[in-house]
Amino acid sequence: MTVPPGPPAPVMRDNGGGGNGKEGHVGDLGGALERAVMDALWAADEPLRVREMLNLLNATSARRLAYNTVQTVAERLTRKGLLRRVPDGQAFRYAPTQSRDDFTVALMLDALTDSPDQGAILARLVESVPEADARRMLDALNARATGPEAGPESGSGVGSDEARG
Repeated sequence: MTVPPGPPAPVMRDNGGGGNGKEGHVGDLGGALERAVMDALWAADEPLRVREMLNLLNATSARRLAYNTVQTVAERLTRKGLLRRVPDGQAFRYAPTQSRDDFTVALMLDALTDSPDQGAILARLVESVPEADARRMLDALNARATGPEAGPESGSGVGSDEARG
């Protein structure tokens, strides 16, 4: 089943208060089960029904999960804007609203833009990653700086709305 991508859902930061997040910030995954559900959906080739997620999760978990538990987590992730429901007969299939890579980038940008000293954070990141990753970062920065859209008018800086999504 191929599902056309929907419009990007607003993502929310869960403040631990059960859905009282702030719109416009990346939702963090509240616990191990939310992360496991997202991992299963990111690894899937298509949207999954709750039963399919349950079978995947129970195949790799020491603790057996109940159907209602997985359904509740999927609905919570939908409310956070991390999943979307796709009608499938009388049930729903669930699909991530963004790829794992896009989620990770948005999470990093959200943390970076919340910092008063972005330069220090970026410098610390570069110092903290393995050398091979630092080289990949440098290559990407060089490609961006020399690319056709390079220049101050490109509007794709870390602090721009476009870079945050």
